[in-house]
Amino acid sequence: MSGESTTETSSNENRPAAGSHGREFDVVVYGATGFVGEITARYLADHAPIGTKVALAGRNESKLAKVRERLPLRAHDWPLIVADSNSPAALDAMVARTQVICTTVGPYLKYGEALVVAAATAGTDYVDLTGEVPFVRYSIDKAHDTAVASGARIVHSCGFDSVPSDLTTYALYKKVAEDGAGEMTDTTLVVKSMRGGLSGGTIDSMRVIADEARNSQARRLMLNPQALSGGPGEVPRVSMSDEPSDLSIISAKKVDPSLRGTLAPFFMAAHNTRIVRRSNALLDNAYGSNFHYAETMNVGGVPAVSTLAAGAVAVGTGVFMGGDELRPHPPPPRPRPAQAGRRPQREVPQQWIFRGRDVHADDHRPSLPIADARPGRPGIQGDRGDARRERPGAGARPRSATVPHRGSHDRGSDGRCTHRPPARRRIHHRGNRTRLNRPLEHRFAHRLALSTREC
Repeated sequence: MSGESTTETSSNENRPAAGSHGREFDVVVYGATGFVGEITARYLADHAPIGTKVALAGRNESKLAKVRERLPLRAHDWPLIVADSNSPAALDAMVARTQVICTTVGPYLKYGEALVVAAATAGTDYVDLTGEVPFVRYSIDKAHDTAVASGARIVHSCGFDSVPSDLTTYALYKKVAEDGAGEMTDTTLVVKSMRGGLSGGTIDSMRVIADEARNSQARRLMLNPQALSGGPGEVPRVSMSDEPSDLSIISAKKVDPSLRGTLAPFFMAAHNTRIVRRSNALLDNAYGSNFHYAETMNVGGVPAVSTLAAGAVAVGTGVFMGGDELRPHPPPPRPRPAQAGRRPQREVPQQWIFRGRDVHADDHRPSLPIADARPGRPGIQGDRGDARRERPGAGARPRSATVPHRGSHDRGSDGRCTHRPPARRRIHHRGNRTRLNRPLEHRFAHRLALSTREC
């Protein structure tokens, strides 16, 4: 359902009173009928502070109502807002009613440009989970100055890209400063293991980025390591050699003597590294005058095998970044990722795993592990730019972050579906296709809940 203005339905005839910020709602979840949107809404229903005023928004009222019915009882009187991404009037009316707009509607290059500008104009805080460098660049150019004038806070990439990268690097910066260890120099995120996959929205975003990469100007932007570091209309012109390559294949011992084998490029580095560098730029280069950031992935400790695997990853990533006619292959029937805006077969994910470490090398401190996220233990909290973490003492093991995790299911010969505990990392190889087998964005719900505490 689409319309030129927002409409609302609610099981409660009386509208909730406006919050202390003068808006009717604290948070509007836009795209609540999508897979990640419903995850986010469910998390808010379970964990948002008492009194938080939440509304669910999308373009189809009947689908919104069905999502609300599946949520915990607390959410059953949440209002529904109907707004189409192609209707500027509907978007303007929606953002004017809330303090925070949380959008899970992607690809953002197709559906997000009008919304981020509307939020900035209305002074509404904006949160998304984009992994699209051109969209973030568009937001900087078109909405940054407006947001500064209105007081709106725009926080991009609050999903798997780029929360682990951005917050752990910031936490490492604070730790280095507290220890008086000088400035950060060469800093590398090593993804030790993970379990995840590609949702329908993520696949659609990959298609859009591949299309964008065919344009030479857009391709130069995406390959620019400082593409997001400048202000509106200011894209720094730097050589690609000024920063570590997103396709680096390096010996693990050069990063940390405790590691073995060869490290492969991390396939999300092309976006994550630019987000980290933008955070550093917004902090007036507080990380260090000679700060350089890279992301890699552990593909095994056996030298020959890991070197071959790292090379394969580098070639595949390079083909995508180069803008060749990449089209993600459809996945096997089980498990089946959703199309954009649709749900996969399983309704509610359980958890996903991410384990990694930021390693900082300088004359004072050869290596400093800072991140190791696994299920079931508390860890990083706080908004970007204000990371609060229980830091380990001397010789102690870093605390870990509780994050949602999907696990996996097998269907036996009797047709019954049984849950299998998650492996550290599992990749399916089918012919010339390689895919991770679970959605990656579930950290977004936890990230949003932290933001809403400031509303």
